[in-house]
Amino acid sequence: MAMPDENGYETEGTVARAPKRGSTLEGRIRVFMERRGFHAVTNRVVLDHEFDVWAEDRDGRVIVAECKEYYQSGPATPAQIRNFFGKVYDVEKNYGTDIYMSLFVCISGFTDAARSLSERLGIMSLDLGALEMLESSEEDLAPRYLPLEDSAVLELRKESERLREELNRRQLVRRLSERIEEYRRALMTRTIPSFLVPSSIGRTFWYSKSHEIPIVGIDGTFRDYVVASFPHIDGMYFSKRRFLGEKRTVVPAISFKMEEGVIYPIDDVLPTSDLSLQSAPRLSELAGLPIYTLDQEEIGTAVDFLLSFRMDRPLVESVVVQAASDLRDRLAEATFTLPGERLSLKESKSSAGETVSLVAHVRMSEQTLGNWVNSRERDVESGGRRDTKGR
Repeated sequence: MAMPDENGYETEGTVARAPKRGSTLEGRIRVFMERRGFHAVTNRVVLDHEFDVWAEDRDGRVIVAECKEYYQSGPATPAQIRNFFGKVYDVEKNYGTDIYMSLFVCISGFTDAARSLSERLGIMSLDLGALEMLESSEEDLAPRYLPLEDSAVLELRKESERLREELNRRQLVRRLSERIEEYRRALMTRTIPSFLVPSSIGRTFWYSKSHEIPIVGIDGTFRDYVVASFPHIDGMYFSKRRFLGEKRTVVPAISFKMEEGVIYPIDDVLPTSDLSLQSAPRLSELAGLPIYTLDQEEIGTAVDFLLSFRMDRPLVESVVVQAASDLRDRLAEATFTLPGERLSLKESKSSAGETVSLVAHVRMSEQTLGNWVNSRERDVESGGRRDTKGR
């Protein structure tokens, strides 16, 4: 009986059997090759590629093997198959060696994708079961060629991939064509030529310029803004000519939004007219009204309003005030602005009927008020002296 060699295998002439526990898989494959007439070595380096087993026979046929003695880390993956194929391909093309057969041996098996890839690349994949069957048989080592039905499957696979790529290309062409059409339509319908400037591009504008703001999606002509709960804008006042006259409606302002300087209805169908807003104050009626402080001092008149559609509910953000004559001489500018939230409407009744005024929730500073009173007294005294001289 022959003695086992350094790898735990018995030499040629003995019955083939599994290696002793603890021996390497590379040694097991080397012995397997030698029993079939190959001269095999382990860990040979060719062109900086290390092959676990390199075997040659008398006819010059070369068999290389990659050995993965995994027990717990899982089956071999497609990435490992591709890496091994790259080494074989490089040696064949650049070292001049014709690789007769390539083996990939993994004790823990192969994923389905890895096994399929090895078949397509002409690599024989051996798990533990296949290796033991091959060791116990007298079958000669030879490349495994795909049967006709497998070749047909590969051809069908190629055709399927070609058709899928063509389908993807046509879908991409369709999507790009649709996108180009959308861009072209947006340029024609949502933009203006470069030599023109829009009246507004934001969500705020001055009331004096409101006739320049387009309002789309309404059946009628815009007339005014209703401000029953100033500074909030409660409604939008429209009119429509009918056969028997003009119909006037007030649509709640929260039914509209503003984007890129254009006012749109939020929904396709506008709500019905709000009758409670028909007689409410409108912004046109507030222009020119005097503004009083809480201490009943007149500080000026309202001349313009900054309207905003930036919130959920449109409102008057600020009011431009033409300073009162007594205050104008003490200001650097004849006009100033007040935040809309600092103002409210005040309704009062008189012999002439109901009147509306604007109240600023501010007070005159003591210094300003004192200077104002002194100025008035000087004006009265000066007027009195002029009257005496005239008499």
